[in-house]
Amino acid sequence: MKKIKVAVFGIHRPFRAPNERYRFEQYKNFLLQNDLIINYYYIINGEDDKILFSKGNYFKKIWIYIKSFFKRWQQIIKLNQCDVIIIYRELHWFNCLTKHWMNIIKNKTQKIIFDFDDAIWLKEKNILAEWIKSPAKKFQTLVAHADMVIAGNSYLSHYAQQWNKNVHIIPTCVDTDYFVPIPEIKDKNKCVIGWMGSHSTIQHLKTIIPVLKKIKQLYPFVEFKFIGNKTYLSDLNVYVEDWQKENEIEILNSFDIGIMPLPDDEWSKGKCGLKMLTYLSCEIPCVVSNVGVNKEIIEKTSGGFVCNNDKEWLEKLSLLIENPTLRESIGKQGRKGIEEHYSIKKWREKFLELFLL
Repeated sequence: MKKIKVAVFGIHRPFRAPNERYRFEQYKNFLLQNDLIINYYYIINGEDDKILFSKGNYFKKIWIYIKSFFKRWQQIIKLNQCDVIIIYRELHWFNCLTKHWMNIIKNKTQKIIFDFDDAIWLKEKNILAEWIKSPAKKFQTLVAHADMVIAGNSYLSHYAQQWNKNVHIIPTCVDTDYFVPIPEIKDKNKCVIGWMGSHSTIQHLKTIIPVLKKIKQLYPFVEFKFIGNKTYLSDLNVYVEDWQKENEIEILNSFDIGIMPLPDDEWSKGKCGLKMLTYLSCEIPCVVSNVGVNKEIIEKTSGGFVCNNDKEWLEKLSLLIENPTLRESIGKQGRKGIEEHYSIKKWREKFLELFLL
Protein backbone atom coordinates (compact mmCIF):
# COMPACT_ATOMS: atom_id res chain seq x y z
CA MET A 1 0.00 0.00 0.00
CA LYS A 2 1.30 3.44 -0.96
CA LYS A 3 2.17 5.67 1.97
CA ILE A 4 0.07 8.84 2.05
CA LYS A 5 1.90 12.07 2.86
CA VAL A 6 -0.17 14.42 5.01
CA ALA A 7 0.61 18.01 5.98
CA VAL A 8 -1.30 19.37 8.97
CA PHE A 9 -1.68 23.12 9.35
CA GLY A 10 -2.55 24.09 12.91
CA ILE A 11 -1.96 27.26 14.90
CA HIS A 12 -0.62 26.15 18.28
CA ARG A 13 2.04 23.63 19.08
CA PRO A 14 0.76 20.02 19.20
CA PHE A 15 -1.57 19.12 22.10
CA ARG A 16 -2.12 22.76 23.08
CA ALA A 17 -5.30 23.81 21.27
CA PRO A 18 -8.39 21.72 22.15
CA ASN A 19 -9.78 21.86 18.60
CA GLU A 20 -6.59 20.40 17.12
CA ARG A 21 -6.13 17.92 19.95
CA TYR A 22 -9.63 16.47 19.72
CA ARG A 23 -10.18 16.90 15.99
CA PHE A 24 -6.85 15.40 14.82
CA GLU A 25 -4.08 14.68 17.29
CA GLN A 26 -5.85 11.89 19.15
CA TYR A 27 -6.32 10.06 15.82
CA LYS A 28 -2.65 10.44 14.88
CA ASN A 29 -1.38 7.04 16.05
CA PHE A 30 -4.20 5.26 14.22
CA LEU A 31 -3.37 7.17 11.03
CA LEU A 32 0.32 6.30 11.37
CA GLN A 33 -0.58 2.62 11.76
CA ASN A 34 -2.37 2.86 8.41
CA ASP A 35 0.62 4.11 6.40
CA LEU A 36 0.04 7.84 6.65
CA ILE A 37 3.15 10.02 6.96
CA ILE A 38 2.30 13.14 8.95
CA ASN A 39 4.11 16.47 9.14
CA TYR A 40 2.70 19.05 11.54
CA TYR A 41 3.09 22.78 10.87
CA TYR A 42 2.31 25.23 13.68
CA ILE A 43 3.15 28.90 14.18
CA ILE A 44 2.98 29.38 17.96
CA ASN A 45 5.45 27.84 20.42
CA GLY A 46 5.11 27.48 24.17
CA GLU A 47 6.80 30.76 25.07
CA ASP A 48 4.71 32.82 22.64
CA ASP A 49 1.59 31.01 23.78
CA LYS A 50 2.10 32.18 27.37
CA ILE A 51 2.49 35.78 26.21
CA LEU A 52 -0.61 35.71 24.00
CA PHE A 53 -2.81 34.50 26.86
CA SER A 54 -1.33 36.82 29.49
CA LYS A 55 -2.53 40.28 30.46
CA GLY A 56 -0.77 43.27 28.90
CA ASN A 57 2.40 42.66 26.83
CA TYR A 58 0.71 44.36 23.86
CA PHE A 59 3.87 45.11 21.88
CA LYS A 60 5.11 41.54 22.38
CA LYS A 61 1.75 40.22 21.22
CA ILE A 62 1.83 42.35 18.08
CA TRP A 63 5.33 41.06 17.33
CA ILE A 64 4.16 37.46 17.80
CA TYR A 65 1.28 37.99 15.36
CA ILE A 66 3.61 39.50 12.78
CA LYS A 67 6.39 36.92 13.02
CA SER A 68 3.87 34.05 13.02
CA PHE A 69 2.38 35.46 9.81
CA PHE A 70 5.74 35.31 8.07
CA LYS A 71 6.43 31.88 9.55
CA ARG A 72 3.21 30.57 7.98
CA TRP A 73 4.06 32.24 4.68
CA GLN A 74 7.47 30.53 4.68
CA GLN A 75 5.92 27.14 5.56
CA ILE A 76 3.53 27.36 2.62
CA ILE A 77 6.13 28.51 0.10
CA LYS A 78 8.61 25.79 1.11
CA LEU A 79 6.03 23.01 1.45
CA ASN A 80 6.93 19.88 -0.48
CA GLN A 81 4.44 18.03 -2.64
CA CYS A 82 2.10 15.89 -0.54
CA ASP A 83 -1.09 13.85 -0.94
CA VAL A 84 -3.35 15.54 1.61
CA ILE A 85 -3.27 18.87 3.39
CA ILE A 86 -5.59 19.35 6.34
CA ILE A 87 -6.22 22.84 7.73
CA TYR A 88 -7.65 23.37 11.20
CA ARG A 89 -9.93 26.41 11.46
CA GLU A 90 -7.59 28.86 9.73
CA LEU A 91 -4.13 29.36 8.30
CA HIS A 92 -3.56 32.50 10.35
CA TRP A 93 -5.52 35.00 12.45
CA PHE A 94 -5.05 37.59 9.66
CA ASN A 95 -7.18 37.25 6.55
CA CYS A 96 -4.46 38.86 4.42
CA LEU A 97 -3.21 36.48 1.68
CA THR A 98 -5.57 33.63 2.62
CA LYS A 99 -6.84 33.27 -0.95
CA HIS A 100 -3.31 33.49 -2.37
CA TRP A 101 -2.04 30.90 0.10
CA MET A 102 -4.88 28.52 -0.73
CA ASN A 103 -4.04 28.76 -4.44
CA ILE A 104 -0.40 27.91 -3.71
CA ILE A 105 -1.43 25.00 -1.50
CA LYS A 106 -3.78 23.68 -4.18
CA ASN A 107 -0.80 23.19 -6.50
CA LYS A 108 1.11 21.20 -3.88
CA THR A 109 -1.43 18.51 -3.04
CA GLN A 110 -4.12 16.24 -4.42
CA LYS A 111 -6.60 17.09 -1.68
CA ILE A 112 -7.24 19.92 0.76
CA ILE A 113 -9.36 19.13 3.81
CA PHE A 114 -10.69 21.97 5.94
CA ASP A 115 -11.84 21.03 9.46
CA PHE A 116 -13.66 23.29 11.93
CA ASP A 117 -15.63 22.88 15.14
CA ASP A 118 -16.93 26.38 15.96
CA ALA A 119 -18.92 29.16 14.29
CA ILE A 120 -15.64 30.84 13.34
CA TRP A 121 -17.24 33.02 10.65
CA LEU A 122 -19.00 35.27 13.17
CA LYS A 123 -18.15 38.95 13.31
CA GLU A 124 -15.54 40.21 15.76
CA LYS A 125 -16.78 42.69 18.39
CA ASN A 126 -13.68 44.86 18.02
CA ILE A 127 -13.71 46.94 14.82
CA LEU A 128 -9.94 46.69 14.29
CA ALA A 129 -9.96 42.93 14.89
CA GLU A 130 -12.85 42.54 12.44
CA TRP A 131 -10.94 44.47 9.78
CA ILE A 132 -7.71 42.50 10.26
CA LYS A 133 -9.27 39.06 10.69
CA SER A 134 -12.34 39.38 8.43
CA PRO A 135 -13.58 36.01 9.78
CA ALA A 136 -16.54 35.65 7.40
CA LYS A 137 -14.44 36.28 4.27
CA LYS A 138 -11.62 34.09 5.54
CA PHE A 139 -14.00 31.24 6.37
CA GLN A 140 -15.67 31.41 2.95
CA THR A 141 -12.29 31.40 1.18
CA LEU A 142 -11.06 28.38 3.11
CA VAL A 143 -14.27 26.42 2.59
CA ALA A 144 -14.61 27.30 -1.10
CA HIS A 145 -11.00 26.34 -1.90
CA ALA A 146 -11.08 23.06 0.01
CA ASP A 147 -11.76 19.77 -1.76
CA MET A 148 -13.50 18.46 1.37
CA VAL A 149 -14.84 20.01 4.57
CA ILE A 150 -15.22 18.24 7.93
CA ALA A 151 -17.61 19.89 10.38
CA GLY A 152 -18.18 19.08 14.04
CA ASN A 153 -21.98 19.15 13.95
CA SER A 154 -24.97 19.60 11.63
CA TYR A 155 -25.31 23.34 12.34
CA LEU A 156 -21.75 23.96 11.16
CA SER A 157 -22.16 21.58 8.23
CA HIS A 158 -25.29 23.32 6.99
CA TYR A 159 -23.55 26.69 7.01
CA ALA A 160 -20.45 25.45 5.17
CA GLN A 161 -22.53 23.85 2.42
CA GLN A 162 -23.24 27.31 1.03
CA TRP A 163 -19.71 27.29 -0.44
CA ASN A 164 -18.82 23.61 -0.63
CA LYS A 165 -21.16 20.65 -1.09
CA ASN A 166 -18.58 18.04 -0.08
CA VAL A 167 -19.08 18.41 3.66
CA HIS A 168 -18.84 15.51 6.14
CA ILE A 169 -19.84 15.53 9.80
CA ILE A 170 -17.48 13.98 12.32
CA PRO A 171 -18.47 14.96 15.86
CA THR A 172 -15.80 15.95 18.32
CA CYS A 173 -14.92 12.70 20.10
CA VAL A 174 -12.94 11.58 23.12
CA ASP A 175 -10.50 8.76 23.75
CA THR A 176 -12.40 6.47 26.12
CA ASP A 177 -9.16 4.66 26.99
CA TYR A 178 -7.77 7.97 28.27
CA PHE A 179 -10.88 9.55 29.80
CA VAL A 180 -11.81 6.80 32.23
CA PRO A 181 -13.76 6.74 35.51
CA ILE A 182 -11.73 6.49 38.74
CA PRO A 183 -14.44 6.19 41.43
CA GLU A 184 -12.03 6.02 44.36
CA ILE A 185 -10.96 9.63 43.80
CA LYS A 186 -14.37 10.95 44.88
CA ASP A 187 -14.93 12.07 48.48
CA LYS A 188 -18.20 10.46 49.62
CA ASN A 189 -18.70 13.12 52.28
CA LYS A 190 -18.90 15.86 49.66
CA CYS A 191 -20.72 16.61 46.45
CA VAL A 192 -18.49 18.45 43.99
CA ILE A 193 -20.01 20.43 41.14
CA GLY A 194 -17.32 20.78 38.53
CA TRP A 195 -16.65 22.78 35.39
CA MET A 196 -13.68 22.56 33.03
CA GLY A 197 -13.24 25.24 30.40
CA SER A 198 -10.87 27.94 29.16
CA HIS A 199 -10.18 31.65 29.44
CA SER A 200 -12.80 32.34 26.77
CA THR A 201 -15.62 30.32 28.37
CA ILE A 202 -15.41 31.58 31.93
CA GLN A 203 -18.08 34.14 30.99
CA HIS A 204 -20.44 31.23 30.33
CA LEU A 205 -19.80 29.87 33.81
CA LYS A 206 -20.63 33.26 35.30
CA THR A 207 -24.14 33.16 33.83
CA ILE A 208 -25.31 30.62 36.41
CA ILE A 209 -23.58 32.09 39.47
CA PRO A 210 -26.99 33.09 40.96
CA VAL A 211 -28.08 29.43 40.75
CA LEU A 212 -24.82 28.21 42.27
CA LYS A 213 -25.13 30.70 45.13
CA LYS A 214 -28.59 29.31 45.87
CA ILE A 215 -27.23 25.75 45.72
CA LYS A 216 -24.55 26.64 48.25
CA GLN A 217 -27.20 28.04 50.60
CA LEU A 218 -29.39 24.94 50.30
CA TYR A 219 -26.56 22.38 50.44
CA PRO A 220 -23.59 23.55 52.56
CA PHE A 221 -21.74 20.27 51.87
CA VAL A 222 -21.56 21.07 48.14
CA GLU A 223 -18.19 22.26 46.82
CA PHE A 224 -17.30 23.88 43.52
CA LYS A 225 -14.24 22.99 41.48
CA PHE A 226 -13.68 25.08 38.36
CA ILE A 227 -10.76 24.62 35.96
CA GLY A 228 -9.89 26.95 33.10
CA ASN A 229 -7.85 30.09 33.56
CA LYS A 230 -6.83 31.63 36.89
CA THR A 231 -9.78 33.79 37.95
CA TYR A 232 -11.41 34.70 41.24
CA LEU A 233 -15.21 34.47 41.37
CA SER A 234 -16.00 36.77 44.28
CA ASP A 235 -19.73 35.93 44.36
CA LEU A 236 -18.87 32.31 45.17
CA ASN A 237 -15.56 32.95 46.94
CA VAL A 238 -14.01 30.40 44.58
CA TYR A 239 -10.91 30.45 42.39
CA VAL A 240 -10.96 29.08 38.87
CA GLU A 241 -7.68 27.17 38.64
CA ASP A 242 -5.42 26.91 35.62
CA TRP A 243 -5.96 23.88 33.38
CA GLN A 244 -3.07 21.44 33.08
CA LYS A 245 -3.15 18.36 30.91
CA GLU A 246 -1.04 16.40 33.40
CA ASN A 247 -3.82 16.19 36.00
CA GLU A 248 -7.02 16.63 34.00
CA ILE A 249 -8.19 13.02 34.51
CA GLU A 250 -7.77 13.19 38.28
CA ILE A 251 -9.57 16.52 38.44
CA LEU A 252 -12.45 15.34 36.27
CA ASN A 253 -12.90 12.28 38.44
CA SER A 254 -13.16 14.44 41.54
CA PHE A 255 -16.41 15.89 40.10
CA ASP A 256 -19.75 14.42 41.17
CA ILE A 257 -21.71 16.58 38.72
CA GLY A 258 -20.40 18.29 35.58
CA ILE A 259 -21.96 21.51 34.30
CA MET A 260 -21.90 23.25 30.93
CA PRO A 261 -23.80 26.55 30.89
CA LEU A 262 -24.01 28.32 27.52
CA PRO A 263 -25.69 31.50 26.29
CA ASP A 264 -28.30 30.98 23.58
CA ASP A 265 -26.44 32.68 20.73
CA GLU A 266 -25.02 31.85 17.31
CA TRP A 267 -21.55 31.04 18.67
CA SER A 268 -22.92 28.54 21.18
CA LYS A 269 -25.00 26.82 18.48
CA GLY A 270 -21.74 25.89 16.79
CA LYS A 271 -20.16 24.35 19.92
CA CYS A 272 -19.53 20.60 19.85
CA GLY A 273 -20.06 19.75 23.52
CA LEU A 274 -16.49 18.81 24.44
CA LYS A 275 -16.92 19.48 28.17
CA MET A 276 -19.90 17.14 28.28
CA LEU A 277 -18.02 14.41 26.45
CA THR A 278 -15.12 14.44 28.90
CA TYR A 279 -17.48 14.47 31.91
CA LEU A 280 -19.59 11.62 30.60
CA SER A 281 -16.61 9.50 29.59
CA CYS A 282 -15.58 9.63 33.27
CA GLU A 283 -19.11 8.63 34.38
CA ILE A 284 -19.95 12.12 35.60
CA PRO A 285 -23.62 13.08 35.10
CA CYS A 286 -24.16 16.42 33.38
CA VAL A 287 -26.44 19.40 33.73
CA VAL A 288 -26.19 21.63 30.66
CA SER A 289 -27.87 24.49 28.83
CA ASN A 290 -30.40 23.51 26.17
CA VAL A 291 -28.35 25.11 23.41
CA GLY A 292 -26.92 23.74 20.19
CA VAL A 293 -25.68 20.15 20.21
CA ASN A 294 -26.09 19.73 23.99
CA LYS A 295 -29.59 18.29 23.76
CA GLU A 296 -28.52 15.82 21.07
CA ILE A 297 -25.65 14.54 23.21
CA ILE A 298 -27.88 14.12 26.27
CA GLU A 299 -30.50 12.28 24.21
CA LYS A 300 -27.94 9.89 22.71
CA THR A 301 -26.13 9.18 25.98
CA SER A 302 -28.90 9.56 28.62
CA GLY A 303 -26.13 11.15 30.66
CA GLY A 304 -27.91 14.04 32.33
CA PHE A 305 -30.30 16.94 31.90
CA VAL A 306 -30.73 20.00 29.71
CA CYS A 307 -32.00 23.26 31.21
CA ASN A 308 -33.81 26.22 29.70
CA ASN A 309 -33.75 28.63 32.67
CA ASP A 310 -32.46 29.16 36.20
CA LYS A 311 -35.41 27.35 37.71
CA GLU A 312 -34.58 24.18 35.79
CA TRP A 313 -30.89 24.51 36.63
CA LEU A 314 -31.78 24.62 40.32
CA GLU A 315 -34.18 21.67 40.03
CA LYS A 316 -31.82 19.38 38.13
CA LEU A 317 -28.77 20.17 40.22
CA SER A 318 -30.78 19.64 43.41
CA LEU A 319 -32.09 16.31 42.13
CA LEU A 320 -28.57 15.02 41.51
CA ILE A 321 -27.15 16.46 44.73
CA GLU A 322 -29.81 14.70 46.79
CA ASN A 323 -29.52 11.34 45.00
CA PRO A 324 -26.02 9.80 44.91
CA THR A 325 -27.44 6.55 43.49
CA LEU A 326 -29.04 8.46 40.64
CA ARG A 327 -25.77 10.24 39.94
CA GLU A 328 -24.00 6.90 39.70
CA SER A 329 -26.57 5.29 37.38
CA ILE A 330 -26.79 8.31 35.05
CA GLY A 331 -23.01 8.51 34.97
CA LYS A 332 -22.70 4.89 33.88
CA GLN A 333 -25.36 5.42 31.19
CA GLY A 334 -23.44 8.45 29.98
CA ARG A 335 -20.18 6.52 29.71
CA LYS A 336 -21.90 3.79 27.68
CA GLY A 337 -23.45 6.41 25.41
CA ILE A 338 -20.07 8.01 24.77
CA GLU A 339 -18.59 4.66 23.82
CA GLU A 340 -21.44 4.08 21.36
CA HIS A 341 -21.65 7.53 19.78
CA TYR A 342 -18.70 9.83 20.59
CA SER A 343 -15.54 7.74 21.03
CA ILE A 344 -12.57 7.82 18.68
CA LYS A 345 -12.93 4.04 18.33
CA LYS A 346 -16.37 4.67 16.85
CA TRP A 347 -15.17 7.32 14.36
CA ARG A 348 -11.53 6.60 13.54
CA GLU A 349 -12.29 4.37 10.53
CA LYS A 350 -14.51 7.08 9.06
CA PHE A 351 -11.82 9.68 9.72
CA LEU A 352 -9.21 7.55 7.92
CA GLU A 353 -11.62 6.94 5.06
CA LEU A 354 -11.84 10.68 4.34
CA PHE A 355 -8.09 10.78 3.74
CA LEU A 356 -8.33 7.89 1.31
CA LEU A 357 -11.34 9.03 -0.74
